[in-house]
Amino acid sequence: MTSETSNLAWEWWASRDAEIYRIGPCKSRDEVIAEATHAGEGIEGTAEDGSHIVTFYIVEAQRGNLRLADWIGAEDALERADESVADSDVTGSEADEPPYFKATPDQEADLAARLRRACDDWQEAHGLTFTCATFSASRNEETITVPDPYAPVSSVGSE
Repeated sequence: MTSETSNLAWEWWASRDAEIYRIGPCKSRDEVIAEATHAGEGIEGTAEDGSHIVTFYIVEAQRGNLRLADWIGAEDALERADESVADSDVTGSEADEPPYFKATPDQEADLAARLRRACDDWQEAHGLTFTCATFSASRNEETITVPDPYAPVSSVGSE
């Protein structure tokens, strides 16, 4: 499994504040502009000519795949096991003091390598792809201003 961005698709996203991108993923720039315009995602305003406008931000971005093995370590596993034993009814004597799972640095390194392999095998066997909302790479950021499709129709000159 890889977390590199080179194999990931570039997707388009839109936001009202350039921080939280709620619109997307879209396949094209035009598609994300249309979706953001009609979703009311932008900030409403008035142009110099008095017309109603909406401004929002777009970006082309990638969301990197997360590899479970990168987030599970031997030290964490041993600490968690020690805490679980301490909280269980397995220990009862005052002589029972952690750490219960003592390992040498070499043994910890071996456990870490085995955990990574097991996690990668499990993730691959089930075809699991994990992502988060944060972009791993971005490009083509733009501020977009369009006519407000929901602006009230002006009655000036209709009498």
